[in-house]
Amino acid sequence: MCQALEELYQDGVREGREEGVAMIILNMLKSGMSVSDIKKYTGVGESMIVQVQKSMGTLIHKS
Repeated sequence: MCQALEELYQDGVREGREEGVAMIILNMLKSGMSVSDIKKYTGVGESMIVQVQKSMGTLIHKS
């Protein structure tokens, strides 16, 4: 039982970190930073930046 709770906790922590990084990338994109600079400063791959860019387009259309 404790093992399952620990795994759930770790999953939540991981998801929280990913959401935090996505928010940072989103703000960097809104500021006009280049993909190469975002990669350099965050250490994430281009695929994650593209994913955030796509969600940014979705967010813009929802507003």
